[in-house]
Amino acid sequence: MSLLLCLTMLAVGITAGASNTAELRISSASAKAGEQVRVDIKAVGFSKAAGIQLKVDFGNELTFVSKQSNYINLDDNNSAVKDGVFSLAVYGEQSESNPTKLDSIIATDMEESLLTLVFEIPSNAAENQIYDIMFIASDTCASDTDEKLIPITLTNGTVTVNTREPCDYLPGDVDGDESVTDADAVYLLMHTFFQEDYPVYQDCDFNGDGQITDADAVYLLMYTFFPEDYPIK
Repeated sequence: MSLLLCLTMLAVGITAGASNTAELRISSASAKAGEQVRVDIKAVGFSKAAGIQLKVDFGNELTFVSKQSNYINLDDNNSAVKDGVFSLAVYGEQSESNPTKLDSIIATDMEESLLTLVFEIPSNAAENQIYDIMFIASDTCASDTDEKLIPITLTNGTVTVNTREPCDYLPGDVDGDESVTDADAVYLLMHTFFQEDYPVYQDCDFNGDGQITDADAVYLLMYTFFPEDYPIK
């Protein structure tokens, strides 16, 4: 089980290395032509951010469907969609303890999904076609509780068209080598941090908690040792 320890240490090491920098990341996703696809915009190191302004360019081929957030009350006053660009400008509430400051929007530096954008892929999209989902850097920024700018790193994402039927997949074969091994667990862990470099083409929420995190990589690793105790579909 030494690999489990290494996998856990790798996750902690990557998280620790990223915790000193505020980041906005657009997750990569895939779906079949004509289907809807969810793209998460994740925030890391944002515990001091009391203001966020961003613009996301999704082009003129994907159809915008909806927007969702657990942290922001999204409405027509703070967000809009026009000409293939989603824009958002939101600020924290005035602090009760110090009226001259704003409260932070996210109270943790851990990776959190700031909001989710839902798109529909064109029905005539070709297999393996890639749509770029990109921040407009000049219009994306964050400010702290004193309304001073915070340096942030931006990571763009993609939507990939996959026309294969679900039965074409071997569940758990995340790296596509037609077998399920500990290498798939490592690949999935890397995907949780670097989606664009480590894309996945199946539902990897193996522990069934509604999100894809390093916990799913650990679950997948346990499956390779104890498939009856850690079933996957």
